[in-house]
Amino acid sequence: MRICIITHEYPPNISAGLGTAIVNLVSGLTKHKVTIITPLVMGGEKHEIKDNLEIIRLPLFFKEKTLQKYKVIDSRILFNLRLLSFKRKFNFKQFDIIHVYDVHDAYFLDDKIRKNVPVLISDNAFYSYIVPWNIFRFPYPTKHLISRFFHYNITKVLNIYFLRKGKYILTNTQFLRNLFIKKYGFNQASVFQIYRGLDTMKFEGIPKDKYQSKKILYVGHNMERKGAIYLVRALPRIFKRHPEATCTLIGRTPKDLMKEFIKILKKNKIEHKVTFLPYVPADKISQYYREANVFVLPSLFENLAVSIIEALASKTPVVCTADGANDEAVEHEKEGYLVKKKSPEQISYYIHKIFDNPELAKHMGEQGFKKAKTRFSRETMIREVCKLYEIVLKNEAKL
Repeated sequence: MRICIITHEYPPNISAGLGTAIVNLVSGLTKHKVTIITPLVMGGEKHEIKDNLEIIRLPLFFKEKTLQKYKVIDSRILFNLRLLSFKRKFNFKQFDIIHVYDVHDAYFLDDKIRKNVPVLISDNAFYSYIVPWNIFRFPYPTKHLISRFFHYNITKVLNIYFLRKGKYILTNTQFLRNLFIKKYGFNQASVFQIYRGLDTMKFEGIPKDKYQSKKILYVGHNMERKGAIYLVRALPRIFKRHPEATCTLIGRTPKDLMKEFIKILKKNKIEHKVTFLPYVPADKISQYYREANVFVLPSLFENLAVSIIEALASKTPVVCTADGANDEAVEHEKEGYLVKKKSPEQISYYIHKIFDNPELAKHMGEQGFKKAKTRFSRETMIREVCKLYEIVLKNEAKL
């Protein structure tokens, strides 16, 4: 099979779960001829060929330092603009299937490509599809309301338009699949669902004192949307009952939100117990998961965070909201606890339960690991995606 994968993230340019997932997928496609088309923004060669894998990195119109310093324009938009010129001289007909790994990378598609090669488009985030056109009903509090409101709604229009051009859609949760079918009227026969898969081996080897460590972990950018403030508000209660506990928050923190964090921590004299890390490389973050006694993600607006899956893989009990598809990964009182949104009280209550009962924490960790090894493993994802490619090709052959 000749497969073309188009993605705005690929090594060495990885900053989110999307990039990790595609690396895991490609690792299982070695029997097929695979061509990756991706931006040249973080290094790497413009053109690489190794065995059955070809990588084409397209230079963007702005240099990487300029993008980072001035935030000129979203790099995904630049990637699509680059693809518009690239497709005029590139032969997409050579492939059996094109897999656009994120719908934001699909804006270059046209009918000519679609008529010659079956196109599968992955969509992994539901945010734009849920945000209403009424700005006063925006789903979570943010000091960037106007920019986020317009961003989500413009994205919604573009994404729906290009998803229909792709013909075949792949979502990473049942929640998102149902949304496309029920709210936007997509044919259920053309919308598929496969969970993103992790290399669970990276999270093995937990320390002996894991379930006595009383280390709290949060991982996630966009801390407003992921409700990090409610974890910080829960910390005074937690540290009062468990003074030896600590908390690490990994992710970019807006300056105004950091001011709120610091205010709460200083008022309660607990700032020395909390560590903020804006970024941890993918090859080092597993250590934080392995050492954590509990992972917390109090999201206000979520599909299914890859950080929850990473926590399961590291045998870490999870405390998270039941928003979106989080409950497809965490069953209440099994792999952890599901809490109400905006509830520091429930967050602290369930963390106390985990800290007070190491045997319960260990049992939850083992249950989470079993789910990660079956439902969310790299091997499961690879097997299911390969089956899907075959289904698409069989469907096209009948036309």
